[in-house]
Amino acid sequence: MVRFPAISVRRLMSLASIGGKLIAAQEAGRTRIARELHDDVNQELAFLAISLDQMRKGPPRSVSEIRSRTEALFRKTEEISRSLQALSHQLHSSKLEYFGLVNAMQGFCREFSDQHHVEVQFLQEYVPQHVPKEISLCLFRVMQAGLTNALKHSGVNRFEVGLHGTTYGVHLTVRDDGVGFDPDTALRSEGIGIISMRERVRFVNGTLAIDSKANGGTTITVDVPLASVLSHLQSA
Repeated sequence: MVRFPAISVRRLMSLASIGGKLIAAQEAGRTRIARELHDDVNQELAFLAISLDQMRKGPPRSVSEIRSRTEALFRKTEEISRSLQALSHQLHSSKLEYFGLVNAMQGFCREFSDQHHVEVQFLQEYVPQHVPKEISLCLFRVMQAGLTNALKHSGVNRFEVGLHGTTYGVHLTVRDDGVGFDPDTALRSEGIGIISMRERVRFVNGTLAIDSKANGGTTITVDVPLASVLSHLQSA
């Protein structure tokens, strides 16, 4: 049995508290940016799109080349608007607050599929109706990071997300059948967001496991207990 001196324990507790505060600050910043993008920039682009649409539908007052360019600008404006909305949802998911964890995850998987032209299968069962917001946010962010990493690195276009309630908490899996990678190497190089996922999960007293090998796919597994998490968060 390995025993750690008291100062090491205090230092670890301090680091955990700092990590939690950093995550909270990041989320607050993301919420602010998301609101600005949606309420300001996106509204302006939407108004511009309407104006261009009116110009396109009005009596022709210019040569065909100008008309063609106007239509191209209109299509581009719509694309920018959709991209900004998608970015806003990634920075801060209002669905998570208003509709709960299951609906927010399901909606994100559907939007992710449509935006990137891939297939994401979302399965859920026995998930508690009320999951603390800290845990919901943790699981949602890990799912986002897992899917984003899989899209970039796996080389496949089909992914699976599973969310299940257990006798002690909530169980999340993000899986693909892609090229895989070496988790130890990625952890040492601080790549593909593993460090961030690990810190998020640790903050809610959960466990993170990554099973991956060359040409064998990747499975990210998160288990978060519900019984002890509230006392853990209060003491952080």
